[in-house]
Amino acid sequence: MPQTTLKLVKLYHITTSCFVLLITSLVAQDSLPVRFEENSIIPDDEMFLTDNSKDTCTLFKLDDDEAEVGKRTKFRISIPELVLDEVAVSMIGSNMGCDRDLYLMPLSPNETLKWRGCWPICPLIKSARSGNEEKCRFECQCSGRCKEIQVIRKPYSIQDSSWSVCEMTLKYKAVPTSCTYFSSQQSGIYEYVIADTPNLIRREFYCDSNIDGGGWTVLMRRQDGSVDFNRDWHEYKVGFGSMDDEFWIGNDVIHQLTNNGRTYTLRIDMITAQHKILFLKYGSFSVGPESDKYRLRISGYDKSSNTDDYMTYHDNALFCTSNDDNDEASVSLARVLEAPFWYRELTQMSITRYYDDMYLYVDYEKVNLKFAVMMIRPN
Repeated sequence: MPQTTLKLVKLYHITTSCFVLLITSLVAQDSLPVRFEENSIIPDDEMFLTDNSKDTCTLFKLDDDEAEVGKRTKFRISIPELVLDEVAVSMIGSNMGCDRDLYLMPLSPNETLKWRGCWPICPLIKSARSGNEEKCRFECQCSGRCKEIQVIRKPYSIQDSSWSVCEMTLKYKAVPTSCTYFSSQQSGIYEYVIADTPNLIRREFYCDSNIDGGGWTVLMRRQDGSVDFNRDWHEYKVGFGSMDDEFWIGNDVIHQLTNNGRTYTLRIDMITAQHKILFLKYGSFSVGPESDKYRLRISGYDKSSNTDDYMTYHDNALFCTSNDDNDEASVSLARVLEAPFWYRELTQMSITRYYDDMYLYVDYEKVNLKFAVMMIRPN
């Protein structure tokens, strides 16, 4: 079967289990990669078909030529694993209209939800998008009752489903999409899905649960000098070191993490040779793709930080290594400092320099560092 992407705006009717399955997947990922097969053009008044398999359904799409109002195109959809963020459901009494706010359904691992309403067929009545948040609303009439469903992001994947005309059951299994899922557990290495990536990339991350409410994904750590950070472009691209010790997670991963439809806070914690704890915090942090030299975008210096703003100056800087010089200085800062990082013309902080000479300048005086960690958390 050919590969395609089905856009939400093309969706008009779906049947049985695929009503929620397909809608949540489209909301979760904006446009869902699916395998499909166009079966036929069918009359508008033909009955909708029911497909009882767990991972496929039949849907109908209005023809692009709106003049052919009396015809619909039938597709069969195969849905991969999905990642949701939050489900809100509203059930309202008869003849009163959908005039109450939706309420959030708290989901726990392997929980089963039952929604009673107008199954198997419901018309799409409204869809809207605002910034990075997508909302889809659906209204059904069944025995005089009105039901509205709103799906927002929450880390769950649909594992199984069953249905009848006026009842639908969905089984959810928790799928973490950030370290915030492990905030109540001790710091350590956990696996989660990088949201909105092809095939939903899974990998291990070190999650810090101790600092500032927890939920931080650690991008790099320096603590004892056991790992050489003066590496070339490729090594910074793929990452190096051990997450239990000193490491750099890899620029490709940082790009994937910070370009998945969410915004991220960056926190940098440091300990000086005199055992003073310093930290920097920024409300917005992202890194571009390798094709754009992992361009740094950083802003929103948090005034709760207990040291100067060292990073805003480097906003829009490109990543630099000794064998790939992209700074604006007359010499290669990565080569001179032996410290790959994002640079423009100068720097007042170096946390990738060889361990005994990591530093930052405080009140024009050089202060040596013995510990440094970079972490991000979704806003």
